Amino acid sequence: MGDFNARLHKIFADEEQVIGELVFGNPAARYASNSNRVLLVELCCERGLVIGNTFFNEVPEHLVTCYNIGSNPTDPATPKHFAQIGFVLFPSSWPSMVRRIWSDLL
Repeated sequence: MGDFNARLHKIFADEEQVIGELVFGNPAARYASNSNRVLLVELCCERGLVIGNTFFNEVPEHLVTCYNIGSNPTDPATPKHFAQIGFVLFPSSWPSMVRRIWSDLL
């Protein structure tokens, strides 16, 4: 568990084994080949981990882990104002053991 400073935004075809369907962010975002997002996904693939936050259906207020520059906690929980950069990683054999992952930032 930690602040990986990686913004997932969307799932690519080869990432379903580590990223769930419930990703918070801007699907139109672009990525550099050495971004924290790429490094996080590589780490998960190499170690047999999943990004737990993306497998649980939570309201946006319980998905976000930081607010963007120029925003404040009273702004709506949208990708314009907030981001999800803190993630819980666990072994891919654990999903049935984990019941819920959520943020209490807001």
